[in-house]
Amino acid sequence: MPYADDFIIGVNGSKDDCVQIKKQLSEFIANSLKMELSDEKTLITHSNTYARFLGYDVRVWRDNRTITNGGTSGFTKRTLNNMTELAIPLQDKIMRFLFDRGAVVQKNGVIKPMHRKSLLCCTDLEIVSSYNAELRGMERHCNLCQALNSLPEVQGRRIEAHYLLGKSQAEIAEAEGVTKGSVSISITRGLAAMNFFIKNFDLQSNFCPQSEAGI
Repeated sequence: MPYADDFIIGVNGSKDDCVQIKKQLSEFIANSLKMELSDEKTLITHSNTYARFLGYDVRVWRDNRTITNGGTSGFTKRTLNNMTELAIPLQDKIMRFLFDRGAVVQKNGVIKPMHRKSLLCCTDLEIVSSYNAELRGMERHCNLCQALNSLPEVQGRRIEAHYLLGKSQAEIAEAEGVTKGSVSISITRGLAAMNFFIKNFDLQSNFCPQSEAGI
C-alpha cells in the first residue's frame, strides 16, 4: 500500500522471503529511481505485531473466538481472525490529543479528566446534548466500520479499493481478472448490505433506554 514516499508491503511467506524482497526492492529503488532506501526506517515485522504506517498501527488480528450463524445452513466461523486491524496509537495519538485539548491533566503521576470551560455557562440539558452529539458521531463512525467488516472478504476489499484507495471499477476488475460488471454489481450489493446493517443497528439502538440518556 503506497502513500507518497511511504509504503507497506504484506508478504505471505517466511522472514527469509521478506529479507530477499527488501534486498530486491532496495536495488530497484537505487538503480531505477536513483534513490536510497533507509535501513533504519525499513523494518521487517511479523503480521501479528503492530507496524507503524502513516502515524497509525497496522497488524493482522489473531482471534480464535467463533460465532454460529443462524438458519438451517448455519456454520461456525472465527469473527476477527486474519482481519486487518488499524489502530490509533494510545500514547502518541490519543493521550497527546487529550492533553493538547485540555481534556485531562496529570497530577502526581495520576491522569484525571478536566471539565470543559466552554460548557460552564450551559444548562444541564445543553451539556448533555453536547456530549450526546459527540457520542452519536463516534457511534456512527464505528457502525460504518462494523458494516464494512460484516461483508464477505472480496466484497469488502472491492469497496475499500474503490472508495478508500480511489481505484476505478475497471482497475479493480483488471487486477482481479474479472469483468467490470461483476465488480460493479458486487460493490452495489455491498453498499446495500452496509446500509441494511447500519439501519438495523440503529433500530436496535433505539430500543436501548440508555441511548438517549447521555452522560
